[in-house]
Amino acid sequence: MRFSILALSAALVAPLVSAYPISGDSVNCRSGPATSYKVIKTYKKGHDVKITCQTVGETIKGGNLWDKTSDGCYVTDYYVKTGTTGRVVKKDCKPGGGTGNSPVNGKITRKEIIARARYWTDRHIPYSMTGYYPDPKGTKYRTDCSGFVAMALHATAPGYSTIDLGRLGKQIAWKDLKPGDFVGTLGPGTGGANGHVTLFLSWTDKTKKAYNTLECRGSGGCEPYKRKFNVGGYRTEGAVATPARFVGESQDEKEARKINSERVKRLDEITKTLHLALKKNDALVSAINFGTHRLLQATDDTLYSALPKRSLASGPSRPDTDVEDAVTRTRYLSAINLQRILAESLTRINQVILQSETHSAETPQGPAVQEPTVFYRYCNELSHTSYDVDLGFFPARGLLDHNFIGPTKDEFRVHVSNDKSVIFKSPYISLTTDPGRALNFGKYKAMHAPSNLNHEVHLVDAAKLRKMKIDIESTTGIADRYGIVRKRTEVDRVPYITSSYWLATFWIPAECIIGKLSLAEFESLCESQRIFNRSTNNATIGMTLSVDAFKAKCVRSRPSPPPGGVHQEFAEESEDEASPSIIPPNLATPKPKPADHDDLEEKSSPTSPAKASVPGRPTPQPARRGKRRDVNKDNKSGENQTSPQDPALADSTLEKSVKTLLISDT
Repeated sequence: MRFSILALSAALVAPLVSAYPISGDSVNCRSGPATSYKVIKTYKKGHDVKITCQTVGETIKGGNLWDKTSDGCYVTDYYVKTGTTGRVVKKDCKPGGGTGNSPVNGKITRKEIIARARYWTDRHIPYSMTGYYPDPKGTKYRTDCSGFVAMALHATAPGYSTIDLGRLGKQIAWKDLKPGDFVGTLGPGTGGANGHVTLFLSWTDKTKKAYNTLECRGSGGCEPYKRKFNVGGYRTEGAVATPARFVGESQDEKEARKINSERVKRLDEITKTLHLALKKNDALVSAINFGTHRLLQATDDTLYSALPKRSLASGPSRPDTDVEDAVTRTRYLSAINLQRILAESLTRINQVILQSETHSAETPQGPAVQEPTVFYRYCNELSHTSYDVDLGFFPARGLLDHNFIGPTKDEFRVHVSNDKSVIFKSPYISLTTDPGRALNFGKYKAMHAPSNLNHEVHLVDAAKLRKMKIDIESTTGIADRYGIVRKRTEVDRVPYITSSYWLATFWIPAECIIGKLSLAEFESLCESQRIFNRSTNNATIGMTLSVDAFKAKCVRSRPSPPPGGVHQEFAEESEDEASPSIIPPNLATPKPKPADHDDLEEKSSPTSPAKASVPGRPTPQPARRGKRRDVNKDNKSGENQTSPQDPALADSTLEKSVKTLLISDT
């Protein structure tokens, strides 16, 4: 027991011991961790030294660890009896001492150049074209040949390549070489392994047939080396080495570096303020999401499951960092996440508005009823009126470029008449109450459209549009209100105005869309209802279609995912005002038409088509009282059931994807 206590006491005391005996005779303590440094004092064998820090230096007897003593000098750890070949002090000696205080790319003495070079060669830093190591002041440079010379010359970090390093010096004659000059194969065509550069130290003797260098080279790493002088020194891939003397940057280069430094400083400040703004935005989005969750719960008196936990951390946003790709991806995925949360919040707000009892579209509908219960809308990917699974339909003018004041008479005239001489962004969304007109118009568009488009017909609940205060009016009613001539016999009449052609203003929320069918499925349904005649390939105008049959077909069918969130441009006011869609692109961008018009003969319903949908996200349905459910469940008929995936975009498409996060104003 007594032995155990003594052993334990020794173990506790051992870490406190900081004095170690010298094991060699007359061991020199130097100003730096290498034999090239000045001797400060000499220790006798058995002399105790206190170690303040340890660092890597010149290899002595197979070890490169050096100890800095309380006397302020360095002694190789090989001659200090510490009981281990490893470190006994965690603290690493700070770089510095004996290497001068020159400015970057400024005036520097030959002595300082050699001292800075020895700081690496004494430590035998491994050679690497992708590695980095600090200079005596802590600035990291690339650990290849040109990075080493740039470090020794105290040039701009992380170092020039052999292609550019020559700009910092002037060519000199071999006979004029002095310690601190550099010799290398420099200039165009010497990048990578095609070039090499060394720091000249001295001639080996008076014959000048060989010279000593300090350099970083291959497996030898950063070390002193001897090179033979054979007419031009040495050759690398046919290029002849030439000597040069450091002169630093030109005035233009200094000015450019100063400007860039100021730019980086400004970016740092912008990054800080942007990060704070993004954090506040994240908090606001989270609060809105939580508030709408509670709002829907309070309206329904129903218990809801907990909200999913999401991380909204945006990360840095500097555009010129080494991790630019990772930063951009982080910001992009964060923006996509925010889109989902805001979409869920928008859905809840719309559901609260729709909570009160509404007249659903459950009965067949004729085309000429004054207050229709449903509308039909044909769309494809090239339509100017946009469709998004979260937002619903919004017109060519977009959602941001609105003061939400009623459209003008001229805007109505241009939209309805399909006036192609006028380029404008319409505030209207075209609808029809006639299924026959919707089918004929869709078939006409499909016949004249590229073969790779998806053609769909959406069914819209008119009662819900009224409940959400969406302005809907027939074109005949609008024309009469404006006093527009629409009779067929009149010369100045505006065409395409019919009782079945209706217009919605500004927006059709997704919650007002009952479902959708492909054009082929809609044609089949119309045929079963005796609206479409396959022998004549034409639909009869003025007939009714069972809404229940449409909804049932939506449930039975499993529509394929929409065309990958096709990126589309809206109609533009001028050719040089292109603005991106809000839909992230996965495919090529179709070229937009000049305006949101419907190009169809008067006999067909002039319903303006809409954009293709994008992959859907879980969309909650209005809750029923007394029944617990999860608001994150998706039971919407006819909508895509595919949740959006976090895209791992290639670098070539990443920048385009980030740009589409800005909602278009077109």
